[in-house]
Amino acid sequence: MERLNRAANTVARAPVVTNVAVLDISDEARAAASARGPGQDVQDGLIDSRFATYQVSANVRVLQASDEMTRALLDSFERR
Repeated sequence: MERLNRAANTVARAPVVTNVAVLDISDEARAAASARGPGQDVQDGLIDSRFATYQVSANVRVLQASDEMTRALLDSFERR
């Protein structure tokens, strides 16, 4: 959740850009841009928020599976 909040803040604080032309950049320029570190622009924030959403979803599923296993274990003791 903390990662998701950080990513949302990054996206919310990003400047609004209008009238942007799409350019092709070299692999060297792309590598230099990615070396800036995570969370530096909107794209990084959006990607990070998607990743964090998947992490939260996976954690919820683990908790659900644990709950089901605990319930099954308690049911087996109850039947004895």
